[in-house]
Amino acid sequence: MTFTNHILSGSLLAKLLPLPIALPLAFASHFVLDALPHFGFKAGKITNLKLFYGVEALDFSIGAVIIGWLLNRHEYTWVISGLVAFSPDLVWFYRYIFKEKFGKLHIDYQAGWLTMIHKRVQRYERYWGLVIELVYGLLVFTLLR
Repeated sequence: MTFTNHILSGSLLAKLLPLPIALPLAFASHFVLDALPHFGFKAGKITNLKLFYGVEALDFSIGAVIIGWLLNRHEYTWVISGLVAFSPDLVWFYRYIFKEKFGKLHIDYQAGWLTMIHKRVQRYERYWGLVIELVYGLLVFTLLR
């Protein structure tokens, strides 16, 4: 799922549940959402880099605007829960930067069990998943307001 949809999902959980309960559920929601068909390309098969990077840039821009909107409303716990929901994707940034850009990870690097689960549930990335993401995001945003 996109950054925006993870932020929205975690925020909605914080709206509906008290904070101690919302955080682990927000974290778990990441893997549930990633198991659904969503935007992306099959691993290692990005066929249109301009489309991929364009959608990613737009996604992060929209997500940042939503975070700003929530902060303006003083919904700090919603933002925290949203960031927790997104947090498992931070490992992909690490892997991309050190593996793809610099050509290597630390020699002793091995993917942990959580990363392996994340990789397995991520198998439904498709370019047409953008439609599912848009519908889902609009629905969750409506519930969040």
